[in-house]
Amino acid sequence: MLDTLWEDAAYDFNGWLYRDSVTNAVVGAMGYRNGPYSVWFTEGYRSLQKAIDKLFPGQVVRIRGTNAAGKLVLIGSFSDRQPEIYSWVDLEKKTAGAFRNSRPWIDAQRMQPMSIMKFKTRDGKSFDACVTLPKGVSKQTPAPLVVLPHGRVGHDAWGFTEEVQFLASRGYAVLQPNFRGSSGQRWMYPTSDEWEFFKMHEDVTDAVKTLFATGLIDRNRVAIVGTTDFGGYLALCGVAFEPQLYRCAVTQSAVYDWGELIQDQEYFKYQGNFFSRYSIKLGDPKKNPEKFAAMSPLKHARDIRVPVLVSYGEYEISSQIGLAKEIVSTVRSKGLEAETLSFRDERSGLNYFDHKIEFYQKMESFLAKNMGATAP
Repeated sequence: MLDTLWEDAAYDFNGWLYRDSVTNAVVGAMGYRNGPYSVWFTEGYRSLQKAIDKLFPGQVVRIRGTNAAGKLVLIGSFSDRQPEIYSWVDLEKKTAGAFRNSRPWIDAQRMQPMSIMKFKTRDGKSFDACVTLPKGVSKQTPAPLVVLPHGRVGHDAWGFTEEVQFLASRGYAVLQPNFRGSSGQRWMYPTSDEWEFFKMHEDVTDAVKTLFATGLIDRNRVAIVGTTDFGGYLALCGVAFEPQLYRCAVTQSAVYDWGELIQDQEYFKYQGNFFSRYSIKLGDPKKNPEKFAAMSPLKHARDIRVPVLVSYGEYEISSQIGLAKEIVSTVRSKGLEAETLSFRDERSGLNYFDHKIEFYQKMESFLAKNMGATAP
């Protein structure tokens, strides 16, 4: 029988093992719960972590490696306002020095702190959500809110995020809700719930309503932004199924209809496992069209009552681009604003820096027009 080195009663293990640089023995583990952590299995490394933490107050410090003698240590330090800075630490001389800043253009003093909020879902589950508030927020001056759901496989945790700080600097509060399917908390619900996409949308809605209870959010100025395929899907679900909750939505390379996507992927079924995996987990769209229609933003596009910005790459499957244009056309037919933004040489996200700049500039102007936020 194997010994248990460490166990977390509240979270699945969502991280990696750390091996000693010289012996290659497993001496610890690093990962994320609602924030980053390190756990050590030897007293030597526990003492080392404590000694280094004192040199970097207010920062999360991760040991990256040591020299053969164990006296010179490579570390990375970061916080919710400071991207990771790599430093060396001389334990004998008790000195330290930075040698590389991962993002030297970021001024930590101008960034906003992040907090963790617990929220209950309508079926009694409890999840974490990251909340970042702009300057000057109070119950007397509540902030407009941008809801930022992550991809289907992922987990938002305390730490520095460029997208969040960008939005906070423009005067928006930012909510990053975790939901069933998020890594780290899958033990809390039945395995089948990992594929209950509509329930994930409901989890996001429950997180938003929990944040409302703080009194720090202007309930009449809420947007939802999805910059991943699944995040984009949840953004469209938000305005299709909860149109009274949001003022507008922004998507990038969203999934518009899972049934349509699965059928599109059948053509590529010998080039990857997407078609077989999703057909097994979600079912056959041809045999159960009602199920797929019930969780499809495309099929409920006529229920959207707010402006949308739909962005996609021109190298995406042509039929998916067609679906994006169909949603835009449906929204426009109701006299609402619906904008599109396309990028050459892109598929399923943005890889080119100039494209990212263009997207965020467009998103900034779109949100400002529909939300009325101003930078503090």
